[in-house]
Parts: sequence; structure tokens; C-alpha cells
Amino acid sequence: MEKIADVRMRALKVLGNMVTAERIALCLGYQVGDAQKAVYRISHCDAVASVKGGTSSSKAYYGEARAAVADASIQLRLLVNELGFSWPETIALGEERHRETMEQVAQGERD
Repeated sequence: MEKIADVRMRALKVLGNMVTAERIALCLGYQVGDAQKAVYRISHCDAVASVKGGTSSSKAYYGEARAAVADASIQLRLLVNELGFSWPETIALGEERHRETMEQVAQGERD
């Protein structure tokens, strides 16, 4: 995995002072939107194929979904770095919060 400092330097060389937490967060939103769109299309193609009894044409969208998730992951790493957070600690916190949320859902304390 490439060091995030190298990724950031590459962005700074091209974009200069446009590499800010605000702009990275905006870009992250677009990338997540692209992933959402691809996943929706995969689901829609599979549903249509199921109703029509044919084969799904969703395979083309898996590449789009993968690229969007890859792009979002880099933007997320850049944002974590820009905010001064530790990537491993952020991942660990996310895992802990997910575990807590699933426990709350299982106990009926949360939707």
C-alpha cells in the first residue's frame, strides 16, 4: 500500500492549495455517490432479470462499483490524514462502533 504522504504530495503537486479537508470531503461524497449508483444498477439489473426470467446484465457495473470504492477509499485516507487522525486508530474505532451498533440492533435498542 502506498504511503498516504506520497498520495498527498502527488495531489499537492497537481492541485496545490486545493487539497483541503473540505475539498477532500466533497470529493469523497462524489465517490460514495458513484458507488451508490453502481450498486443500485447492479441490484436493478438483477431484479429485472429475475422478473423477466433472463440473465442479468449487472456484470458491467461491478467494475464501476470497484473503481468507485477504490476512489472513495483513497479520499477517505486523505481526509483522515488531513484531519490529523491515525488511519489504524480510525479503523479500530470504526470496528468498535460497528460492533456496538450491531449489539444495540440485536437487542432492539436501535434500528
